[in-house]
Amino acid sequence: MEKIKTMLKLLYQSTLIPAYIYHNETLVEMFPDYAGNTPPFTGYLNSLLAADKKVGYLSTSFYGYYGAMKVNQLADTVIIAGPVSQIPYSKDTFRIMKKECLVPKEREQSFDAFFNAIPPMQLQQFIHHLITIHYFINKEEIKFTELFQLTTQTPEINEKQAVNVYEKKENNYFNNSYEVETQMLKNVELGNEAGLLRFINEPFITHEGVLANNSIRQAKNTYIVTITLITRAAIRGGLETEVAFQLSDLYIQQIEKLSTLEAIQTLCQEALFNFTKRVAEVRYSVSKDEDIYRMTQYVYKNTNKSITVNDIAAHFGYSRTYLSHKFKKESGMNLSHFITMCKLEEAKILLKRTNKPISEISNFLCFSSQSHFQTAFKKHCGCTPASFRKKK
Repeated sequence: MEKIKTMLKLLYQSTLIPAYIYHNETLVEMFPDYAGNTPPFTGYLNSLLAADKKVGYLSTSFYGYYGAMKVNQLADTVIIAGPVSQIPYSKDTFRIMKKECLVPKEREQSFDAFFNAIPPMQLQQFIHHLITIHYFINKEEIKFTELFQLTTQTPEINEKQAVNVYEKKENNYFNNSYEVETQMLKNVELGNEAGLLRFINEPFITHEGVLANNSIRQAKNTYIVTITLITRAAIRGGLETEVAFQLSDLYIQQIEKLSTLEAIQTLCQEALFNFTKRVAEVRYSVSKDEDIYRMTQYVYKNTNKSITVNDIAAHFGYSRTYLSHKFKKESGMNLSHFITMCKLEEAKILLKRTNKPISEISNFLCFSSQSHFQTAFKKHCGCTPASFRKKK
């Protein structure tokens, strides 16, 4: 038992995922071991203790997951891990949890602190975490796929698909959205705003698949898929990956708040042009060379650091001379100039879309001084940062 406790303690210290040891349905140890710790709620605890799988998990009403496994060498002993959530807990989620757990007023602050300390984790990653615990505890390796009843046949879906094919052929009604998507995504990937505008204004009829049983949900699902595809096209076009995914998340979150078809349609078109415009702004730096592409992505991700050509050369394992020559040949500009350009382009975005002080933007982008930032910005944009901000 002591080895198990030590291992769970070390796992908690490295992952911050709580763990509990139950023997004869009684809690005997918990990690972290402090008063604010909140063991599994009673309603979930009974199911976890009764689980008969080597490794099992269940989902909760507050969008989290608990995992459980038996200890082979200790009868009636179960280890429980979690809960984890795929996204940070919101105020509404905390309200549900406190109501479900009957948290008294004086414990609310420590309750919130405990759950906020648990890092978000995707379900697949959490299951691998459980498999790791099982391996160290029970000396038995199990595969991810063993925890699911996978099948290549889903009779209900296959039957419905066969009926749909018959009906659509009989009515000469086929899903033609792929051809339309291809044209649209090509414009996004190329940063072709004029081409996208022509595409939007051209009359065409699409036969979409049925994704929901009402028009609002159908529109939301359709445009969530569309924004996902747009995001990938923009990344292929050179938009920095993290920026693209952040935009995607924000647009999808906003779609879920809308309640009219007009608002959903308008937001999706805004997303289309926003992604395309951003690709157009960075496309000058895109190269077909895989190494150069990875370097540009590295620069985009590290504009808030004091990176140099030497840093990039060391990161990718090249000499400074070779890297500088290769980058100039592929992109037509010096790498040091490209680094500065990326920082200044981000400065323009921060000046336009935030109220952060110019001095803070300069420090964030790691310019050696505010005067250096002012000089570089004026040379690149033809005006001072303050003048640029007034034009927004």
